[in-house]
Amino acid sequence: MKQNFNLKRIRREVPSPKNNFRFHRGEFGHNYKKKIDLDRYYADTEALINQIKISLKLNRRQYVVLGQGAEGIIKDVMLWRSYKNSRKNLMIYDPNYYMYEHFAKLFGYKIFKFKLSQIISYLINETVIINYLKKNKINLLVLVNPSAPLEKKINYSSLVKILEYCKKKKIFVILDEVYENFYYSKSTKLVNKFKNLIIIKTFSKMAGYPGLKTGFCISGKKVFDAMDSLRLSVELPSYVTNKSVKILKSNLIKKNQNIVFNSIKWGNKHFRKIKIHSNTRSIIWFTVNLNNNKNKIKVLKSLSKKNVYVYKNFKDSLKNFISFTSSHLDNLKYIFKIIKNNFK
Repeated sequence: MKQNFNLKRIRREVPSPKNNFRFHRGEFGHNYKKKIDLDRYYADTEALINQIKISLKLNRRQYVVLGQGAEGIIKDVMLWRSYKNSRKNLMIYDPNYYMYEHFAKLFGYKIFKFKLSQIISYLINETVIINYLKKNKINLLVLVNPSAPLEKKINYSSLVKILEYCKKKKIFVILDEVYENFYYSKSTKLVNKFKNLIIIKTFSKMAGYPGLKTGFCISGKKVFDAMDSLRLSVELPSYVTNKSVKILKSNLIKKNQNIVFNSIKWGNKHFRKIKIHSNTRSIIWFTVNLNNNKNKIKVLKSLSKKNVYVYKNFKDSLKNFISFTSSHLDNLKYIFKIIKNNFK
């Protein structure tokens, strides 16, 4: 059966409770001067979408769909593409955010893992990616840019070349920018040129508000129509929506990102002093190489005693790596002290 992913939905109208009689949800008859409980009303998600467009300086041809975190968007786009293609060959990075692999298995994709450890330099050349696409006949490409927990990056010119190849070969591209500077907008201009592209962003990670679970995607009109067909009727709770709007109108995200950048700078300087190599330049995951398994076991044991849990499931040539967040300098200093005392 052919699936219709262009349902031309109309967004639920949400009148402002501040400017209307409060008949809804039992409010009628209450003192009109009483403080309004906004959680008793549906979220004004349109206000959040408009504020995202303003904050990221998007034009009217760059469309936004909200989701329950980035993973809500990931699930919807992978579901959509699973119906569009009879051959479902997916390329993801290794290591990568696990939910990509989870949803791929759920929707019947054949998974091809591009090992980031084979890339010696920080930047990934477009030729390596294109050759991998050719070899494995990929038709859904996921580029987490920059990647995490092992940080690598595709620069803008290389990204454009990959997108041009994918457009020619009808490969759909998910550009996951959850670890990019929240306000980075150069890539958003590409969604109108490349109708095979969707960009995913979030209030988690670099923005610093994972508890809100506010995710969103940016795309051209054709992709928007499909994603809009898949979204929930009201994507987010009213508290989350209102809080997200307030954050965008403030300077809080920039402050959070500066904390991360300062933590990374401090971490790189001090880990270098004890001869531990860091693989982090700009992302919230601070990844270090403990050189051998003995060091790793000893460090993990000490961290566990202090109830500090880090990402440790690296494999193959990365087996001696661990990763932890750099969202707070005090936390990073605390972890550094434990590692230093147990490292040889």
